[in-house]
Amino acid sequence: MIKLRGEGRESKNETIHNVTVEDLIKDAEDLLIKAINEVPINLRDAAEKAWGATVKVAEAIVLAKTGEVPHPEVRTRKLKELRYVQEMKEFLNGYFSRMGFLHGECFYGGKCEPREAVIEDIVGTRYDIIERGKRIVGMK
Repeated sequence: MIKLRGEGRESKNETIHNVTVEDLIKDAEDLLIKAINEVPINLRDAAEKAWGATVKVAEAIVLAKTGEVPHPEVRTRKLKELRYVQEMKEFLNGYFSRMGFLHGECFYGGKCEPREAVIEDIVGTRYDIIERGKRIVGMK
């Protein structure tokens, strides 16, 4: 069993998950398929689904390297602590890019322009995030 908890304290929202690295990667792949299918219908929702796929891969990496699924409040810090793991610098570049552009500007800010750049980030999530994440966790 994997505990979801905050750093240095038990979270009020603590839950216990029976989740594996493979489950999280599969969830990311499923979310990305949904994101790509959503592009012609609702680009803003597609961007958020691609961000969700990015988060799932980030959680898989932290789980693989620490044995715990990180609480959302500490996920980014846990990733930064792993920055010296092979390929993490590139992963973090993609993670922060998608956090700011897809999640922040497009989904929350409603500014999904230039459209081509949003679509490129969504589709690129497959290679920049998921495939790199698989290599980091040892799935490839």
